[in-house]
Amino acid sequence: MNRVLLDANVIVTYLTKREDPYLHDCEDIIRLCAEGRIEGFISLHSLSIVWYLLRKYPEISRLDCITQLCEILEMATPDMEMIRNALRTGRFADFEDLLQDCSAQSVHADYLVTANLKDFKNSVIPAITPSQLVQVANSVFYPSLFDCKASPKQHLNKHLHITNMHGHIFFKGLSQSHFHACLVMDDCCQLSVL
Repeated sequence: MNRVLLDANVIVTYLTKREDPYLHDCEDIIRLCAEGRIEGFISLHSLSIVWYLLRKYPEISRLDCITQLCEILEMATPDMEMIRNALRTGRFADFEDLLQDCSAQSVHADYLVTANLKDFKNSVIPAITPSQLVQVANSVFYPSLFDCKASPKQHLNKHLHITNMHGHIFFKGLSQSHFHACLVMDDCCQLSVL
């Protein structure tokens, strides 16, 4: 399973639905993290960046967003020695980018996912775009559960609880068994796998 640190711009694009060429990829990445198919991390300082950038939204909405993020993503916090060493190298012009790379290192991330690759050309952890991560994820994982071209429908007696965040359905704790399925919303806010 890939371990990835998500740059603040990925999170903000997802939450605000701002016009961005990576919007759909950002949505896919958060879904993959929620499904447990990617191990997603957010740096501690990114939470305050996200909070600040969402300031035009009501406080209760911002609190809900941060709470949901903390349920889906794990926290990455580099130690001071790592930050001191990174400062000595002078690899980064921007301190926030340095902190992101240190955070990615602290969790032994495979990738640092960002919309601004140029900011991370000197990073220790390879930086990739949201689109590149989605391509990597799709080459590793099973076909989408939204593939409803299933040949005989087989009832698997499985209900998947969902979290609905800003109109997006997330799956928590899915097994990675290999099957195609049609998903049907029932009245109990559960998904039945048929």
